[in-house]
Amino acid sequence: MTDHLIKSELSEQEIEFILAHEIGHIFHNHSFNSLKYQLPKIISTVIDKRFNSLVELIQLLRTKKLITDIIREQEVQADHFAISLTNSPTAALAFLSRFNPNLPSHTGEVFGKEQLAFTIGQRIDYINSIYLTPPKNHLFKTK
Repeated sequence: MTDHLIKSELSEQEIEFILAHEIGHIFHNHSFNSLKYQLPKIISTVIDKRFNSLVELIQLLRTKKLITDIIREQEVQADHFAISLTNSPTAALAFLSRFNPNLPSHTGEVFGKEQLAFTIGQRIDYINSIYLTPPKNHLFKTK
């Protein structure tokens, strides 16, 4: 949480969401400074892909997609944790809607360069689709 956020006019529910989101990162053992907690996932992904050569593995790592996917997954996990703890997807959406949807929600440093992992708009769309979009009922058809 930054000084800018503290000085802004956030609702109590938005502050609860922010704090719960950050607690979610701790709960799930996320670390943006180190991928040591993600090594089993990286190894599993490498094994699952059954690379034909070391060159293919290096190409995957150079695209940085694997690492940005992990960062995106961590943000989603922390959002889910916060929403389940606060029971308020609307607080999450209210907070995120304060920002330009095209801004990066999180970037991760990969090989010394910042990489876009997720935009604010993508997080808003995801939360809407999971928590606020009513499920389609295919069993009953209405006329």
